[in-house]
Amino acid sequence: MIYEGDEEEQVNEAGEAERHGRDAGAGTVAIAVLAGAAIGAAVALMLAPRSGRDTRRVIAKRADGLRETAGNVIDDTTDQLTRELRRRGRQIRRKIDRMA
Repeated sequence: MIYEGDEEEQVNEAGEAERHGRDAGAGTVAIAVLAGAAIGAAVALMLAPRSGRDTRRVIAKRADGLRETAGNVIDDTTDQLTRELRRRGRQIRRKIDRMA
């Protein structure tokens, strides 16, 4: 049996699920951008007319930057997952309360 309130929740949940689907895609895009940047940087460094010492210094700086960026992406993704788990937990608790 579908209650009037349940239909409203289902519509809201579908809308939120669609929004969260785009959020999940943002993480994938961020990883793809990072990978592309790393590959592009590596190719550019190999073709650049620099001394070995200069090239190693540039590689080290870029690796540090990529490491920091990757850490930020991981932190952001962890925060998003935590929020989503809490939200889903609240939804489940509400449904259980209604059943009782």
